[in-house]
Amino acid sequence: MDEISVGIVGGGLVGALEACLLAKRGFKVTLFEARHDGRNEPSYYGRSINLAISHRGISALKRLDLEHIVEEKGVPMKARMIHNLKGNQSPIPYDPEGRCIHSIERAGLNNFLLNKAEQVFKVDIKFNHKLVDMNADAGELTFRLKDSNGDSSAASSDNQDHDKLSDQLFCYKFDLILGCDGARSTVRSLLARQSPLELNQSFIEHGYLELRIDPNEDGTYKMAPNYLHIWPRGQYMMIALPNKDFSFTCTLFMPYDILNQICDPEEALRFFKRNFPDSIDLIGAQRIKETLSQIRPSALISIKCKPYHYKDKIALLGDAAHAMVPFYGQGMNCGFEDCLVLDELLDIYVGKGTGTVSSGDIGEIAGFNLEGLSETLDEYNRRRCPNGQSMCDLAMYNYIEMRDLVNSLSFRVRKKLDDFLYRLFPKRWVPLYTMVTFTRTPIHECVQRRAAQDKIISTCWMLTKTITLTAALGGFVYLRFKRHGFQHQAL
Repeated sequence: MDEISVGIVGGGLVGALEACLLAKRGFKVTLFEARHDGRNEPSYYGRSINLAISHRGISALKRLDLEHIVEEKGVPMKARMIHNLKGNQSPIPYDPEGRCIHSIERAGLNNFLLNKAEQVFKVDIKFNHKLVDMNADAGELTFRLKDSNGDSSAASSDNQDHDKLSDQLFCYKFDLILGCDGARSTVRSLLARQSPLELNQSFIEHGYLELRIDPNEDGTYKMAPNYLHIWPRGQYMMIALPNKDFSFTCTLFMPYDILNQICDPEEALRFFKRNFPDSIDLIGAQRIKETLSQIRPSALISIKCKPYHYKDKIALLGDAAHAMVPFYGQGMNCGFEDCLVLDELLDIYVGKGTGTVSSGDIGEIAGFNLEGLSETLDEYNRRRCPNGQSMCDLAMYNYIEMRDLVNSLSFRVRKKLDDFLYRLFPKRWVPLYTMVTFTRTPIHECVQRRAAQDKIISTCWMLTKTITLTAALGGFVYLRFKRHGFQHQAL
């Protein structure tokens, strides 16, 4: 064998990016996707909350010199734009320094990365391959081949890299297997049967529906484009992210029990008139009625697991390792950062490779230290597992913030205080959102620093109240004493 072989399961964003990174360093990469090739069908990958790509995700793209895609396909968003019940709007900037996050459509970015993987980095992409079994210790994956309609078929293959187990099953063997197959990961499920894997999975009581705001007749945006628009309403909310084609993708988040009450078209419209009146002309009354009455809401899931790897054979990346609710906009960014960290660790423990067979040293293949895979995956798990779990918690908290707290005075006061202290002490006081979104500070460290900031503010607030109370009490005693003294002199 003259190269390291890697099997990546999942042709979504994380799988496609990871395939590019590994193929660039000289690994032999095979990417498996259960669905058919939908690159010629822009909407094939289905309904999806728009992506908000920020520093962590862009840093991973920079590793491949592909960050230009963010400018080409993304729309910068500099602030949240809050819509109240009366239709009035007020912005809340994301960052004291004016940095932006970018709205980008999933299908366009996914297709771009798949094309790069296949055409530039020569990754072997196998669509219609559904994973049905895995031997973790042997590094073996077994797939059932599906036809273009998603049905199992007895199709054969002329690829000599696999052993034909039956008319429908095909087995591949790899030095390394990466599970990038999303929240309902088959790799993770099969791994849990073969190794100790701690798994915490929870569905929240809220589902989501996607709507759309079309461009004006003259091809312009119907709302200010460089904002993430939010209609916060306590128990529920709606958001709208701009697209490059001058439309907006709207997502309605709501408890299922309320969604079930407004599945009648007329009741749906009445609900919008009560809660999102300024959005009706933007979305269209007919579209609101049709969407809420005909489209089934999608579920939101949060998954934590550990460890993220098995020996030197298997690693989980992206939602397969840490599926999170979408309210911090960091799901894809964390998945991309998984890829980036793994690539950085491969530089350290495995080597960048020379593309030629080494001089015959044991454990070295094509200039790579194959034995370094174990150290790579150990360190990857040590670094990424605490971050993934912390990000899942932050994402859940941010839903409460977005749907409710953004309307509160305390939230706005804290936001201004954070920004003020950040300007005074930029190295010592960094707001939580800024740390998470515009730096690569490990997420669990961001949470720890925020807790320390909360403690400082709480202590200062208690001292302020104590000093104020003491001063008031002292003034009261002084006045009473002064008055008593005057009365005594008069006697």
